[in-house]
Amino acid sequence: MKTANVENDHLLMSASLSEIIAHVVDVHHAFVRDQTQSIDQHIRELMNSNVGNTRIAELHQLNQTLASEIAVHIRKEEDVLFPAIISLEKASELKAANANLLPFKMSSRIRLLMLEDQGTKYLLSHFIKGVAAFHPSPHTEPAYKKLLAAIEIFESDLKRHIHVENSILFPKAIRVEEQLLKTTN
Repeated sequence: MKTANVENDHLLMSASLSEIIAHVVDVHHAFVRDQTQSIDQHIRELMNSNVGNTRIAELHQLNQTLASEIAVHIRKEEDVLFPAIISLEKASELKAANANLLPFKMSSRIRLLMLEDQGTKYLLSHFIKGVAAFHPSPHTEPAYKKLLAAIEIFESDLKRHIHVENSILFPKAIRVEEQLLKTTN
């Protein structure tokens, strides 16, 4: 699976909120789900080749924590925030703020998720440092190189994913909310 780091910000900036969300879910969230499984498989391969190596066991545990944090974060976006943004977009099209369509102040919820993104980036950097500190034996070098490549692709897409949300989707949603609240008050 390819990363989406070649997408054009200009196209995303001119897209609707629903279209940006569909892009994030279909491209970035799908990639994160696939790649976290791939990274886990590479770590398990190293664990099987280096039975009893506590450093690999620690890396495996850290990867499990990272994958779990990301999965919870994605669920919050897909189950709560993104539907609320789509409702906001619908309310904006109708030019009617409605308590049913605006379940919470968008900017507050977005700030919370952006803080979670910072925590994810911290966990990922810690994980990468741990992987870099591992020195594989010659017979496990190929598996280690596969792991490094998978992490590099994952990190690149995660940075792009966070950029699309934090620099394009979320500011646009906040602007729509502010405009809607101005016109209905």
